[in-house]
Amino acid sequence: MTKTKVEIESFPEKSLSEIYQDVDLKFAFVSRPKDGYKQCHGFVKCRDFLQDAVCAEFNGSEAAIYGFHYKAGVNPPMSLNKMRMLVKKVPSDSDEIFEEQMSVAEKLLRHYEDMAGWSSKTMTYGVKRRTNLRLFVSPKEWVKASHMISLYSLLIRLGAYGISFNNDEELQNEYSRLIKELAGKGKYERYPIDIKYLLQIKPENINLIIQNTDKLIFEKGAENYPKVDIYTMHNRSGVVSLCDSSHFSKKLVDIFLRLRKERGI
Repeated sequence: MTKTKVEIESFPEKSLSEIYQDVDLKFAFVSRPKDGYKQCHGFVKCRDFLQDAVCAEFNGSEAAIYGFHYKAGVNPPMSLNKMRMLVKKVPSDSDEIFEEQMSVAEKLLRHYEDMAGWSSKTMTYGVKRRTNLRLFVSPKEWVKASHMISLYSLLIRLGAYGISFNNDEELQNEYSRLIKELAGKGKYERYPIDIKYLLQIKPENINLIIQNTDKLIFEKGAENYPKVDIYTMHNRSGVVSLCDSSHFSKKLVDIFLRLRKERGI
């Protein structure tokens, strides 16, 4: 992980209505350097707020749901030509544990970026005077569609689960290990929620999505971020919704199902 540190202007925190998370990492978009490297909104642990914010920025509109609020032209503007994501550590974890988790998260993202054949790769940066924050700067493909943002933030969360790998075969084995070992280890004796999402998505579908971003990210941005109501965007725009066919875009689901059939998944 790079030791370079950047100065980021913080954003006021606000109480949100969010579901329980076994790993309490939090996220916020950050503006471009030319806009002053500003945190664009308060930190969120529910990843669906991230899609809400990008949709509002893309459409020049407002996202207000469950206490979260983002208004284009009022909040610091997020970047739509590159992913810039600020990650805040779990309060109870040490700086050393956080460093290790973020190193694994960066490795996961770069693994899939290599798989996709993208020319640029994720870089991570420290934040001046804030050892509990890391800035991820990643290829634009991660922010171009709602399900990609959802997958991106999930991969960062998976960095907290002790994954160790050197190639995709080893990574798939690690996913299988987590699914086997963590059954009943989350709240209410269930899977930790991130592992539950991994089960719902199915690891092989992550590869399918990454290897077919040219088909699963529409060229027209308005198809990726249509002017749907906020509850539709919040609840039916993520990678789990894509994989269980409940995504708001029937066109996207149809393409995904066709690709699965072609691959024999």
